[in-house]
Amino acid sequence: MERLPSEWDNDEVLRWLITIIQRPTVAKSDITATFPFERFRDLNGNELLQLKETDLNFLPPERAQYLLKKVRDLTPRSQGPILWQFLRDELQHPENPLDPTMEWVDRAEGIFKIRSARSAKILAEMWGARKGNNNMTYANLSKAIRTYYKQDIILAVLHVRYTYQFGPESTGWRITSDPVWHFN
Repeated sequence: MERLPSEWDNDEVLRWLITIIQRPTVAKSDITATFPFERFRDLNGNELLQLKETDLNFLPPERAQYLLKKVRDLTPRSQGPILWQFLRDELQHPENPLDPTMEWVDRAEGIFKIRSARSAKILAEMWGARKGNNNMTYANLSKAIRTYYKQDIILAVLHVRYTYQFGPESTGWRITSDPVWHFN
C-alpha cells in the first residue's frame, strides 16, 4: 500500500515533484528545464505539506501558485470521511466479505465496478451512514463520485454502468512490488 504524503521521505517528495512538473500540460510552459529541483532535495513529506507561498519566493509567481495548488491537493479538505478513500477501502476490505458491493475489473489499471443495482443501493446507504446522511441514494453518491473526475482522482469508464477507475491523483489502491506478509 502506498504511504501517505505526510510520511514521504525526501526521495518520494522529489519523485512526486518530477511527476507533477513533467506533466504534458506543464511541460509546454518549459517549467521542467528550469525548475530548481535541488531546492527540494532535503524536504520530507510533512515539510512539503506545510509549504507556504513565502517558502517559494525563489519561483516565479505562476509556478509557485501551481506547486502550492498541487500540494494542497495532497491534503484532505476536511476531517470527515472522504468518498474516494471510502471506495478504495471498501474494495480492499469489504464490510461484508461474503457479499461485497464492489469488485476489481482490472486491479493493475485501478478499474472497479459496483456489482449491481442492489449493491449500488447498499453502498450508498453505507456511505450515507458514514457521513451521517440517512437520505443518501446512489444518484447522490454517483454525483459525488463525478466531482473527482476534474481532479484526476477517479476517472470515468465510458459506456459501462457502475464502473469507475482510480486516477493518477488517487493513492493506496496500487499493488506494490514488495508484498507484505502477515503471520498471526
